[in-house]
Amino acid sequence: MMIIRRLAVVLAAVGSLTAANAVLPVPAHAALSDCAPVGQNCFWAATDYAGTPYESGASGWPDGTCITLPASWRNVASSIYNRTAATSIRYYSGTSCSGTLLIVLFPGTARPELTGNLNNNIDSYKVTTFGSAA
Repeated sequence: MMIIRRLAVVLAAVGSLTAANAVLPVPAHAALSDCAPVGQNCFWAATDYAGTPYESGASGWPDGTCITLPASWRNVASSIYNRTAATSIRYYSGTSCSGTLLIVLFPGTARPELTGNLNNNIDSYKVTTFGSAA
């Protein structure tokens, strides 16, 4: 299982090297433990995972399920963490997974600082089983 997880992280990093918004493996960071339990999709209003995260379920949903963030968390996130073991998360600029696909986070990856069109621009996200095209 550990080999599969490491392979997923390596593929995520290598596959996104040419992307403007590269996805990197999660660094050691104390605030990431605030995102609990495993299976959550976490958002912070500040960069570097500062403050209290908003946690939203990401595991156990059927492929292609779209979750629109509550109004108080739309266009707020400045850091995000996909704390799942087997779920990719696609983040969108519009509600109901409409608008622009901003970024895809693979299982166990995070972004401590959302820059450019990512910062304060996420309204919804779609969950898929890692490797699925849904």
